[in-house]
Amino acid sequence: MTSSADIVGAPEARAQELIDTTTGSIYSHVSTFLSTEHRDVFAFLLALQRLHTTHKLTDHEMSLWMSDMIPTSTPPHLQSITDVCPQWITQEVVFIYTL
Repeated sequence: MTSSADIVGAPEARAQELIDTTTGSIYSHVSTFLSTEHRDVFAFLLALQRLHTTHKLTDHEMSLWMSDMIPTSTPPHLQSITDVCPQWITQEVVFIYTL
């Protein structure tokens, strides 16, 4: 018969098993819709996130890998309408458009 002392690590082991299974499931489902090139990038990002979550990768190390993936300027489709409007469009027109 097992005592409670024998199963002390069981919740952590089960949690890790669930994380592994869920991660594998997400990867297999998402990667079916990706090209080979994007599948490799997705796998790499998934591995980076997992290392970072388990504290095997520091914030500084993570930023070294992610620095080229994070845009330094806001893409046009995410800018405010006032930032991308031509000069000849007045602020009153922009205000009415955003209502």
